[in-house]
Amino acid sequence: MDSAIVLLCITLIPSTIFLCLWGDVFVKILYERGAFTATETHMTFRALIGYSTGLLFYALSICFVRIFNAFHDVRTPAMIGLTSIALNGVLAFLLMKNFGNLGISLATSIVSLYNFSLLCFLLCRKRGYRPSPETRLALGKSVLAALVLLLAVYAVRRVLSPSQYLPLALSVILAPCVYGFFFKDVLVSFLRRRA
Repeated sequence: MDSAIVLLCITLIPSTIFLCLWGDVFVKILYERGAFTATETHMTFRALIGYSTGLLFYALSICFVRIFNAFHDVRTPAMIGLTSIALNGVLAFLLMKNFGNLGISLATSIVSLYNFSLLCFLLCRKRGYRPSPETRLALGKSVLAALVLLLAVYAVRRVLSPSQYLPLALSVILAPCVYGFFFKDVLVSFLRRRA
């Protein structure tokens, strides 16, 4: 379980950074042609930012639901899921008034955080789950690596802003370099298990 949590953090935190900092370019490349104008690109990017911020929490929630299922406890995730649906509706209604489509997507991400937090809390309380010291260290390194990558990608985009594709290519190269530096041992052991 600990290795799954670390692997999700290593893969989804940089994905979130890329979607938030480069999502507009991705949307433009994929969709902006014909009737899909810069206005639609901007609106789609706003929704993408909102959903991206909850990506990690959504994946971790799925991981924790499977753990509860392994203990033959389907009731706890189901009850949390029902409250999540209600909370999502309320938050979407409230946030939509001020933020439009960004508010709706942010509501989903906030509910993903709520879902994960509650599942984690109950797993710790009911099953005595505690992350190992190695896992806590890896999570700390993941946050540090994310900050380094965030600053590096932001700087690359700001400095090379007249061009879109060169800074994007450099950013894509930066991600494995930064995370490879912080998680060389984790990546090597993962690749050995796959071999």
